[in-house]
Amino acid sequence: MAKGLGASLGALLYASNETQAEPPRPLIRAMAAPAMAKADVAPLAVNPRQIEKTATVYAVFAIE
Repeated sequence: MAKGLGASLGALLYASNETQAEPPRPLIRAMAAPAMAKADVAPLAVNPRQIEKTATVYAVFAIE
């Protein structure tokens, strides 16, 4: 954008970022339930998944 105006960027004057608010996570009722006998517990299955985060970065530079 600065090149299009025939200018060059100077020092970074200000920067901020915003992340999207995460929805509240549901309470896991299994944690509140009484402990089960070890014989009744199934093995834990862990399924990895890709996590994606987005953010908006606002930067203000000096123009020289």
